[in-house]
Amino acid sequence: MKRLVASCWVPALCLLLQAQTNDWDRIDILCVVRDAQGHPVTNLTKDRLQVLDAGESRPILELSRPTDRPQIETVTNGPNLYQDAYLAIMRTFRDSSQRRILVIEDKPPLRASRLTPARRWELILFAERRGVVVYVLGGDGGPLTEMALETGGRVVASERAIQADLAAEYHIVAQPSQHAPNAGTFHLLEVRAGALLRVQAPRSYYITPPWKD
Repeated sequence: MKRLVASCWVPALCLLLQAQTNDWDRIDILCVVRDAQGHPVTNLTKDRLQVLDAGESRPILELSRPTDRPQIETVTNGPNLYQDAYLAIMRTFRDSSQRRILVIEDKPPLRASRLTPARRWELILFAERRGVVVYVLGGDGGPLTEMALETGGRVVASERAIQADLAAEYHIVAQPSQHAPNAGTFHLLEVRAGALLRVQAPRSYYITPPWKD
């Protein structure tokens, strides 16, 4: 695996990193917002954003701009994609407190993987458990697109686009719904920033109790 150097850009976009710590009383969201022309909007306050948890509005507890250097790992869309992505999500990112980005290179003439829908959903759930956002680099809207969108990433044409996303992010901390402290919780999620702004966010979040891997 190789590592991208992180640095950033996107349309009114929202990237969400679900609970990366053992805090069970928060939803951690990384969000990039753009206007209708595609320009980043970097002066929003909490009252301009809305977090919907299974359709129910959840209180925003904190809003800030992240300054850490993201950990970015890159794997290739080849015969070993499932294994490589699994190792990156569940092992490489295991002890990282940084923002976590997995990039899947999907450029011809690379031999594409035969990732089944079941395997793809396994990787999506693993990524949600670890708070990993998936980007597909050079893809053309194939099956991996769903994986990227579900985790809060997207298909991009260059590494520069990924870096631009990261540079324009907000960090939102929202309050989740009531749940048992020793049980995981999985909910659909949506982030909004008004009718004139575009938001891209993961479609769910997963809070993890202190299970051992």
